[in-house]
Amino acid sequence: MEWESVLGELVAFIKNVAPDVWAIYMKQVVLNGIAYLAGGIALLVGTIWAFVAARKAKLEYEDDFLSGMIMLLSCMILFCAGACLFAALNHLVNPEYFIIRSLLGIVQ
Repeated sequence: MEWESVLGELVAFIKNVAPDVWAIYMKQVVLNGIAYLAGGIALLVGTIWAFVAARKAKLEYEDDFLSGMIMLLSCMILFCAGACLFAALNHLVNPEYFIIRSLLGIVQ
């Protein structure tokens, strides 16, 4: 009988706390999405800068090697920017999935 009363109290506590926990996790997931979005935008700006630098190296210095290396670097940066923007889209469009995933990770 003692375990049943303890379990009942625990269930009542969880019912009261669950909306607050959900709200906290929702804020965190949205902030993560915004952080990914800011990182993706920063990487896109870096990619544009790298493309301009590669064009300048090609036109002013006629350096094909430097231009090629900068273009390779900018393609890598562009890939990372795409990954960040995709993660931002996932976090902002479907935050419930990430909340449930995080809560299940804590339980395990």
